[in-house]
Amino acid sequence: MSVLLENEGYHGDRDLVDIPESGEPIYDDKVSSNSLLEEQLNESKAVDNQSEPEEEPQADESLSVNDVLKLKQSVLTNLGDAQNELAVALDVVNLLLSNTPRHENEEMQLPVPKHSIGASAIDSAEPTPAQALRKSKIAITTKNESLQSAANIFDRASEQTDQVNKQNLRFWEDCLLLRDRNWTLIPSNGKTDPATDLERSAKDIKVLYAVEEASNEIKHESIASFDIKPSPSSSSTLNTGKRRSKRLKVSIRRGNSVETSSAGCSSDAATSASAAGDGNESLLRSLNDAQDASFDEDLFASLLTESNHIPIVITSSAELIAIELDTHTQLVLELLSDCDPKEGEQQSKHCDILLLGIKLLHLKNYEKKSATTKQALKQLLDLLHYDAFTKSIESLLRRTTALLSYMEVREADCCIQRTHAREILDIFVHHKSLQNITSQGFVRYGKQ
Repeated sequence: MSVLLENEGYHGDRDLVDIPESGEPIYDDKVSSNSLLEEQLNESKAVDNQSEPEEEPQADESLSVNDVLKLKQSVLTNLGDAQNELAVALDVVNLLLSNTPRHENEEMQLPVPKHSIGASAIDSAEPTPAQALRKSKIAITTKNESLQSAANIFDRASEQTDQVNKQNLRFWEDCLLLRDRNWTLIPSNGKTDPATDLERSAKDIKVLYAVEEASNEIKHESIASFDIKPSPSSSSTLNTGKRRSKRLKVSIRRGNSVETSSAGCSSDAATSASAAGDGNESLLRSLNDAQDASFDEDLFASLLTESNHIPIVITSSAELIAIELDTHTQLVLELLSDCDPKEGEQQSKHCDILLLGIKLLHLKNYEKKSATTKQALKQLLDLLHYDAFTKSIESLLRRTTALLSYMEVREADCCIQRTHAREILDIFVHHKSLQNITSQGFVRYGKQ
């Protein structure tokens, strides 16, 4: 088939240049339009240089002042004539393009110019066969480049369309996932004018990540929208807007010693463990983190209100509550953007338990919506006072045992039996009163 096409004169993109006496055709190589244009311009310049006769050097003639004035006057006159000719030509064009109805046989009266209209003609020789061949090559190459550029544009448009379809699919999958995970999807109240249907859907659907029992102010600020901008992980992200990413931190200060709770000890570890095997880890983790921060803000606002009804020394501000437990001990509750321990602070499991306990008490207080004053902070202080009391009793019994040993009392020993952890947990879960919790301590000794 290829031999037959070559016999008929088809040789792909190559063009026939010459057929010598040997009979073998000579074809030209494929070149770009830029190289063809450059070659044609070079040939045109060479022809112009050959056609121009060499002028003999003339003597330098300087013009006098009168000659310069005459030349200026002639130039101004020619410019005035050219301006008049252009004005007449413009009038003729306006008259021809006007919408004034005329009869077909009616002669159109054209204005007569004051001066003669100049005309010039340019004679050009017909192109040679080689020049015509090069022009056809330029036209074909230019068309090929235009078609390739159009094909590239269509490829980019197809890629963008596929990307938009993937974003649409990811957006609705995320919405269904959040609904299945019991997150609240609410319509947006704002009026927007998005460019695409996906932007309109993302602006119309919001995610409420605050707990249902939180205050209306916290709910108003705990609303996130979907961010549909392309991300390296091709997963949706949430835009939390005005939410302050601050967490509650519990610290106990005794002189220069500061014990503090761990950074994000409430639920970050559980969230990471639950979302580790999920493809939407980043979306769910960001929602859980946002809900934890919203819950901490609602908890701190409740503690700040409750602290105004407790008759002890309390120093409070918009983001800090400091309570004097005794002359050397201070309990500090504060909202911080960074909960990592600072210099001189030490993480304590005791503070972690207090933080988790006060959060559990706040959750239990949600059941009593009609109560005007919450009891989370009061029960926490009672527990701390109970712990301090048992420590003082233990210290007293140990000093008594040491005194008996000093007096050479044989088998002097003390024993402290504290309340079981189960009963202390009932304080947080079932609101059990501290007056029902007891501890036992006794000293054993024998005679010499």
